Amino acid sequence: FELGRHREVLERTKWASASSPASAAYIASLASVGQTDDAKVLFEERMEKLKPADRARARFTLALAYTRLSRFKLARKLLLENRDDPKCKDLPDVFQGIGIYYYYTGRFQKSASFAKRAMKSSLARQDDYIHALATDLYGHALVQTGHRSAGIRLLEQARTKSKTTGASDPFSTERLIYEAEAGLRPESIVTELQTVLEAGPAETFYTRANLTLELARQLTLRGSWQEARQLLDREAPSIYSFQNRRQEALLQLRLAEIAYRQNDAPSATHFLQAARRCLKKVVDNAFEIRILGLEQKVERRLLGREPNEQSSARMLALSKICEGAMSARILARTTSGPAPESPHGEDPLGDLLDLVSKSPRQGLRELLSKGYLGLWPEAKKLATTDSQLVILENQRWLTIDRGGVKMAAAALSPTSKKILRVLALGKTDKEGLIKSVWGYEYDPLRHDATIYAALAALRKALGPASSWIQTLDDGWKLTAHLVDESPTSDSGEVENAQISKLNVTTKTIFAAELRDLNWRQIKVVEDLETKSVWTPGSYRESFAVSTMTAWRDLDDLVQKRYLIKTGAGRGTAYLKGTDS
Repeated sequence: FELGRHREVLERTKWASASSPASAAYIASLASVGQTDDAKVLFEERMEKLKPADRARARFTLALAYTRLSRFKLARKLLLENRDDPKCKDLPDVFQGIGIYYYYTGRFQKSASFAKRAMKSSLARQDDYIHALATDLYGHALVQTGHRSAGIRLLEQARTKSKTTGASDPFSTERLIYEAEAGLRPESIVTELQTVLEAGPAETFYTRANLTLELARQLTLRGSWQEARQLLDREAPSIYSFQNRRQEALLQLRLAEIAYRQNDAPSATHFLQAARRCLKKVVDNAFEIRILGLEQKVERRLLGREPNEQSSARMLALSKICEGAMSARILARTTSGPAPESPHGEDPLGDLLDLVSKSPRQGLRELLSKGYLGLWPEAKKLATTDSQLVILENQRWLTIDRGGVKMAAAALSPTSKKILRVLALGKTDKEGLIKSVWGYEYDPLRHDATIYAALAALRKALGPASSWIQTLDDGWKLTAHLVDESPTSDSGEVENAQISKLNVTTKTIFAAELRDLNWRQIKVVEDLETKSVWTPGSYRESFAVSTMTAWRDLDDLVQKRYLIKTGAGRGTAYLKGTDS
């Protein structure tokens, strides 16, 4: 039993002739694999024949099982029986059971206090099993109160102290879940969760369900909404069969979060109502905060209205009675209150979300670099009801639809970018593409092959989203909405700021960008009607650039037929060209 091989205990133990320790292990194993009511019947039948330590162990494991099933009255009754049993009241199982009960009811400070008492008692009695569990519980309580690093270290100590082995043992799995929740190792954490889940079912349904629910959350954060939904649909029957109301509530919250990301207000509301029906008001205050927080986000972002006063009042009431760092963060974001203080690095994901609020440009870049694509549309206030193609800096690009948010593996070529921007304006034929993208007058014999090759390359780059380029009888169009977040030139934000001061028209900027002009060249093109002659000297003085930069920019405008070059040496001048 202490090795965590509960099913083997049930297969190999002969109940009728079992000794007191074996009977306690048999009862505990039944409770651990979900046969809680059978375990209760056998305990009541054998209770008087069990030795005090075995009786305390059986009550403790039964209480733990009932607590996980949200059957708190039965759990409390067993724990009180343990505490009031004169031969059991000082055993470490008693303190551990009460600590777990407080943990599940959201009173983490009291849980930590009883976990420490269980650790002390188990050391005195040399009970390695309870000492490992108590160390684990203390670690959980520290994580919940915002001391994540210290808590995770205790979870690792608990794993070392325990006799369970393997990457999928409950101690290692719960530590991994906490690391995922915090946003640690964002590049690899999804693969780590998937590896543990696929390694085989954990010995307890409870641990496997927690792992599944966190993996679905990570997939949602990363924009894999359809994959997350499929995972939850596949695992839902097992979660329901275990009858843990908190896990059922969390399942509905995960589904509601996916619907929220997809801009599906009716489905999000439905799942939130289902989550609320799973709660027990007295003990599930922390879960109610999560539900209310997401409900208010649905109201504001999807329905365009402020939450009702009753919801806001309930949030404020819960803020006074709920413990836990996660609840405090949700309350801070929802009620605009102060964010909980935590040491740097304790909650990287929470810190990143705060950065998005305080410094959107930097925060959005961090979201993308860490792979949290699922948060990007909300942060940019983009709707996901329609298919969208988003061009980013450095020719990177995203596709967004109800299936999720995906980052393209390869950068978008300059030609493909130009084609997309032309197609986004509406239906375009061959002549329009050639003139807008390549700057030539259309010639079927010379240009058809160029157009077809470029469109084929673009469709290949788009992959599953290639259907967004619709072929018509007389041309093509982009059926998705195009959002261009890329700078207007390679020089980035500084030049963007300069452009905003130039009083140039959107039409001129767009036409110039199609030919890869920088902001100085755009200004020249805009001013050709009033200033028809430029020299390297006047260009250098107007834009505070070097002589070589002036020559290079002006010659580039000649190549693109905006200007005509006349003269030589100091007498060089640039006049209005044929395409100006």
